Amino acid sequence: MPNELKRGDQGAEVLGWQRFLIEQNLLHEATDFVFGPHTEAATVLFQQQRGLAPSGVVEQNTIQAAAALGYRPTDASFWPERPDFPPLVTNDDRAALFGRFAFAAAPTADEPSAVQITDGWDQENIVWVVVPQLRRVRGTNRKKGIQFHKKGVPQLLAMFQAFGDAGLANRVLYFDGSFVPRFQRGSTTALSTHSWGTSLDLNADWNDFGSPPARLGTKGCVLELVKIANDHGFYWGGHFSSRIDGMHFELTRLQ
Repeated sequence: MPNELKRGDQGAEVLGWQRFLIEQNLLHEATDFVFGPHTEAATVLFQQQRGLAPSGVVEQNTIQAAAALGYRPTDASFWPERPDFPPLVTNDDRAALFGRFAFAAAPTADEPSAVQITDGWDQENIVWVVVPQLRRVRGTNRKKGIQFHKKGVPQLLAMFQAFGDAGLANRVLYFDGSFVPRFQRGSTTALSTHSWGTSLDLNADWNDFGSPPARLGTKGCVLELVKIANDHGFYWGGHFSSRIDGMHFELTRLQ
């Protein structure tokens, strides 16, 4: 961590400090990696509470006071590096890799954004896969496994094998879905990557859409899995440029 954090700074260290301020009920804005006016004002409040000079700058005295309340700069700010490949953004991008299909809106009470694939594409391309590392994980089918696009099966299995080889398979506590045909949140045209069966949601209870992902060393954290996932062609939703999605891993590059 740098010697101090101040207004205008950006990055993982700022994210860690924002998380701490939220835990102290001092910051009520979403984390965004940017030390802006809301973060500065919350820092001043913290400094006033602890009898420190209210500079709005996170310097060593402020860090020491925060550490007494459990703040750990390294753990709080750990954030995986962004991979050297981009996410898939549009329906056409995904169709180019995984195939195009006909669909129609099919909302239900439980899933108002649901769609129905109408041309049999899913029967040709979506398969059940038994992933050994997920056998005892809640949310999987104990006999069939999980549903995934057939083109991505080798990378999916290799990724989970790599999690196991690194001693990290136990980081996956819940499996929260892969093949779920639906629109993206708030859209009636853009499809979710789950419609192609090329995405996984893991540990959603601790990594809710739009919220700060569970941090290093806490229950449900997936941060240690991200680099391995990237190595196998999966892009992590925590690196999305808009609202982060810490549970989300999507196959973006075929190997």
